[in-house]
Parts: sequence; structure tokens; C-alpha cells
Amino acid sequence: MRKHTAIAALLLLALVFTAAACKPKVYTDGTYQAVSQANGTGYTWAKVTISKDKITAVELKEFTGTGMEKDWATYPHAEAKQAWEQLPARFVAKNGPDVDNIAKATGSVNKYKEAVKFALEKAKAKPQITTTYFNGTFFGMSDANAQGHGIARVTIENDRITAVFVDDITAAGAPKDWETYTHQEANEAREIMAQRFVEAGPSGVASVDTVARATGSSDKWKQAVQRALNAAKVK
Repeated sequence: MRKHTAIAALLLLALVFTAAACKPKVYTDGTYQAVSQANGTGYTWAKVTISKDKITAVELKEFTGTGMEKDWATYPHAEAKQAWEQLPARFVAKNGPDVDNIAKATGSVNKYKEAVKFALEKAKAKPQITTTYFNGTFFGMSDANAQGHGIARVTIENDRITAVFVDDITAAGAPKDWETYTHQEANEAREIMAQRFVEAGPSGVASVDTVARATGSSDKWKQAVQRALNAAKVK
């Protein structure tokens, strides 16, 4: 009787292990990067490493609304730094993005969670999102020169550009003060270029005409918009 019981137990274990081995993988092993949606205060970036359907490592970064990575040595809000320090281990332990918030750092935490969620979507063996781009608002930044750089926030819905915000950031790192800026053609060009990007759609951004007498800013915005689209890609 005992012998039969032992054999039955072994057979049950074999069935359990066989079922586990045959279970379809949710994720493809590898390292995946994604960003959260952006707003005026910035966005986050996550790099998630997957092995055997488990999150084994997470790296996080947070960026300001002008596109600069936050320097935690000088950043004044301790709770945001705490989130950056503690969340990677929480994501690994949870094996997913649904971790508890950190008091007084809800905005940062929610963005980190979204960046991890998007990275995991990229890792899925059978993606749930079938569009080219994630829905939402995504950030892009141009290369910088002596005058500064351009930024863009591009809103996408079902692979269509529905809204665009562009701006100039000075070499000092601050948004340009358009009320006192003497070259008003560039200010007027912001609305013109934003509308042209919406009309052109994702495939037409590179061919959008620049605005006369605001070529420098227009070229920066084109580059920033294209980079925002790249950041929003699902694959």
C-alpha cells in the first residue's frame, strides 16, 4: 500500500513539473527599455531584465520637463530619491509594475510603474498591444547647440498624432521666455509647426516644412518630435 502511495505521489509530482514545463512563456528573455508618458514636470525611463518569466533586474531614471536627468545628489525632494532607490527591488519582488506607492512621491512612482509596464509589454511573447505606438503623451529632445535645445511632447492615439507641444530650452536649461523674446517669428512658429506635425502624422514628420525666419527652432522641433515618436514605439 505504501509503495503504491509513493508511486502515485511521484506520478503527481511528474505531472506538476510537466505542466509547469509546458506552460507557455509570458515573456521573452532579454532586456527591455521603455519610458513613461510625459507631462510638464517630466517623465521616467526603465530598463527591465527578464529571465524565465521573472524580472531579475530593474534600472530607473527620472527626467525633468526640459529633458535633463535628475541629479539625486542635488535634488531637493528626498521622497523622489527614495522612490528611485527603493522601487527597483520592489518591482523584482513583485515580478510586475503593481507595487505600493511611496508617500509624497506618488507622481514619480506612477511614472516609474508605467515605464516598467511598457517595458514588460515590449517583452511579451504575445503582445496585447497591436498598434505601432503606445497611446499617450511622450517626450522628445533635440540635440543641443550654443543656443540650447528643443523639446516636444507628442500625444498619440491609435497611431495618430492628436496634439503636439514644442518649446525652446535655453543654454542655461530654462524654457525660453517668449513674452520678452525679441524674435517673435519663432514664437509664432511654435503653433504653426505643432499643427503641421499633427497634419503630417507619424510617417510625415521628417518632411514637414520649416517656418521661414525660424529655421533653427523648427529643425530642433522636428528632431524632438521624431524622438518622441521613437520613444512611444511598442517594438
